[in-house]
Amino acid sequence: MAAYEHEVDVLAGSAEGLLKTDAPLEAMRRWMWQYIDYVATKRGMAEVLRHVASGQDDFFNPTREKLLEAMRTLLDAGMTAGAFRTDVNAKQLFQVTTAVCLASDDSEWKEHSRKIMAVFLDGLVLRP
Repeated sequence: MAAYEHEVDVLAGSAEGLLKTDAPLEAMRRWMWQYIDYVATKRGMAEVLRHVASGQDDFFNPTREKLLEAMRTLLDAGMTAGAFRTDVNAKQLFQVTTAVCLASDDSEWKEHSRKIMAVFLDGLVLRP
């Protein structure tokens, strides 16, 4: 469990660093790709990931909160910069991202997940 928590800490902690070097949309994109890579290492734990995403398992709630906070940080930065829509919250983003990652079992799921998330992120961009 300690290794799992460490991996989540590293992933969640990368959001702030990305925002120091990238504009909010690019930081969000890069973080999402890291999240997809993280899920790739946990594909055998699909049911666990579903529990983490649902918030129905107290055991995984601290992990879920760390990931939600990272997403919230990225969303807030984009909203503050006027780059992102304001009608999407971190919980919704987390649910969509996790669902996309777990939606397919084929050998190209990771590439497909990135394409779908790119479309979602494009929809997140605030357009006048």
